[in-house]
Amino acid sequence: MSLIDLFRIMRRYRWLLLAAPLLMVMIGLIAATLMRPVWEASALIEIGKLGKIGAVGELIETPGSTVGRLMNPGFGHGVFRRLGITANPIPPELKLFQDSVKARAIPNTELIELKLKAYSPEEAKNQILAVVNQLRATQDETFNSHISYTKRLIAVIADRIEASRNAMNALAQKIARPKPGTNEVVLYAMLYQGTSKEINKLEQKKLQLEETLSPQKTYLTRLAGELYITDKPVAPKKRAIISLAALLGLLSAIFFAVLHNSSRNKA
Repeated sequence: MSLIDLFRIMRRYRWLLLAAPLLMVMIGLIAATLMRPVWEASALIEIGKLGKIGAVGELIETPGSTVGRLMNPGFGHGVFRRLGITANPIPPELKLFQDSVKARAIPNTELIELKLKAYSPEEAKNQILAVVNQLRATQDETFNSHISYTKRLIAVIADRIEASRNAMNALAQKIARPKPGTNEVVLYAMLYQGTSKEINKLEQKKLQLEETLSPQKTYLTRLAGELYITDKPVAPKKRAIISLAALLGLLSAIFFAVLHNSSRNKA
């Protein structure tokens, strides 16, 4: 078939070639209008830390483990239970969450980039916050164990400091009332000085341990900055849907016109 033949066919079926794309555009427009709008939210998550003496701190879990946890389908169920939404049967909100959630560790940082989609800006915000809270819940045992262990160490050191102070007071009394004709006062003075140095070391260790529990060194996973939600829906893409519908309508009309014309010629 030459281009001239094709042009003649298109001219003969020009109303079909005009009507079919227009009809498909109307169908595409109706379909796009009926689709629920979708927003996208993104946030940076800072992995929690366990404070250590003389160190920057230890991550509660590695970035890779956090990303793997976020991408696990079961984690999404936990997030929606936290939002008060049952996962049986799977609601469309959870299905969209599972299909859209993306997490990646940012190289050379302790940050995780999280992205997800929801059917409203409010839903997107609540889901981001629920994700963070769900992560914190999974890390609670490790976090609380570290806090409890450090506090027990502080209590033990505090008891040792108290006992050493009591010993210093007893030594001070013996130094103040030395026995005549003995050199015990020299020994007591040496013990007093040694005990004083030990107390200083213990107090320094206690202070260092207390500093590891400060919110700057020991904290659960949290948002790093503000979360971002798109100003407008990212889906459905109405222009793309309408353009594709028009193209499909035109191609279908051309195919039908060529096929119908060929059948007429054979007849």
